[in-house]
Amino acid sequence: MDTKKIGKFISENRKRKGLTQEQLGELLGVTNKTISRWENGNYMPDLSLLIPLSETLDISLNELLNGKYITEDKIMETTEKSLKNTINYSKNMLVQEKRKISIGIMIFGAFLCFAAFAILDKESSWCCIYSIVGIIVFVYGLSKELKRNRLLISSGVFVAILCGFMLMDYVGVITSHRPPIYVYMIKTSNVTTYYNPFYNVYRINKNTPNEYYIVDSAKKYTEDTVPTTVFNKPLSGIHNIKKYKNPYIGNNSNIGNLLNSLPLHEYGYVFQIDSKNQGLTVNYNATDWYHNEDLYINKGLI
Repeated sequence: MDTKKIGKFISENRKRKGLTQEQLGELLGVTNKTISRWENGNYMPDLSLLIPLSETLDISLNELLNGKYITEDKIMETTEKSLKNTINYSKNMLVQEKRKISIGIMIFGAFLCFAAFAILDKESSWCCIYSIVGIIVFVYGLSKELKRNRLLISSGVFVAILCGFMLMDYVGVITSHRPPIYVYMIKTSNVTTYYNPFYNVYRINKNTPNEYYIVDSAKKYTEDTVPTTVFNKPLSGIHNIKKYKNPYIGNNSNIGNLLNSLPLHEYGYVFQIDSKNQGLTVNYNATDWYHNEDLYINKGLI
């Protein structure tokens, strides 16, 4: 169908009838914007509106579908053409409606995945469930658009998206220091362990100021053998502290970073320069309740 030609023909006959776009829309139960789209050739009227539209404009359905007036001697010739055009138009409309449904399903699936990563509590098993269901819904919507090898392509897309999400989850665990979303088992004792098919994550000092994670990609630890400390190991470990080694005691920013990496720094301290021993004396204002609630840390000499 020549939608531009049909749209121009609709516009001519509307004006011939002395109707505005808004008036014609009211007669057909559509908006004036819909009429404008028809007349611009951007859209064709819905199949259910073709006969009411032709009757309102006092033209035949055959004339409407051809976008021109038809004389009696041309009726038979144009009728067959109109019939073919109508069948093709119906097929195209059906395809478009199916595509809208497929796209809607895919958008809904994508939303479920987004909710799993951005909205839901990362410690909840619903994160994993929502994301996998979201992938399944997305792939189902995609499969409805495929014409060949649906099962093979859909399976491949599902595996590719799932692997991509698991990789994103792994990067999030490493960079954001959080529990993994994709786990098949969680054990909680002195250490909370998250089991992933490719790695394990150990959560130590859970819900304390000194909480930290160990990501065991090689799976060389167990709950009993994973190295633990009562302090935040990534912050207070020797590998992090020794990088601040400096022979110049007057490097204030370096000293500040060092002191803020030491255990118990979050509970407050004061320090003074020890000129005689060329060091610092740090006085902590905290009780070391991790070992003994009666043991008071007076000072630590660096």
